[in-house]
Amino acid sequence: RAARLPKDLAPLVDRTAKIKGVVDTTVAAVRRIAADLRPVMLDDLGVVPAVESLLHEFSQRTGIVIGFNVDCDGMEFKEPLATAVYRMVQEALTNVARHAQASEVEAVIRLHAEQLVVRVSDNGRGIDPALLNKEKSYGLLGIRERAQTLGGTASIFSPADGGTVVEIVIPVASYRSVKAEA
Repeated sequence: RAARLPKDLAPLVDRTAKIKGVVDTTVAAVRRIAADLRPVMLDDLGVVPAVESLLHEFSQRTGIVIGFNVDCDGMEFKEPLATAVYRMVQEALTNVARHAQASEVEAVIRLHAEQLVVRVSDNGRGIDPALLNKEKSYGLLGIRERAQTLGGTASIFSPADGGTVVEIVIPVASYRSVKAEA
């Protein structure tokens, strides 16, 4: 602690204070990154509230209008599905913020015929088809790999009317757990 250093060593006191500031900033950054990767809310409330919070924070940060539709019949999803869905939506939003020049995003999470369908669409400039298979498109690659790891698929495309759609379809039989009755 800088308070324990002799006052006649002013350069050492200043340097110690600067080092403490760097350490404090680093610890705060690590906590923020950890929370972004796996928010506690996933464990406490489940994937839908965690995604809803992510969408709200995204809208506040970017000014992009968000729509969110959920239809998954009160189901909770076990790991690794919950974290993977959260991270795929997070990556889709990151791409919207970086590339889409969009003003609106619609996110959907629904259960349909024993498949979880997660869809993030925007009204932006669309995606160049050449980028879809680009080796350095790590975000898109990550979305596809997460979906495949869960036995599902991820489609990323620009519809004729514009924008970009990320659609993830995952069979949920092995990831379902019925919400406990209160």
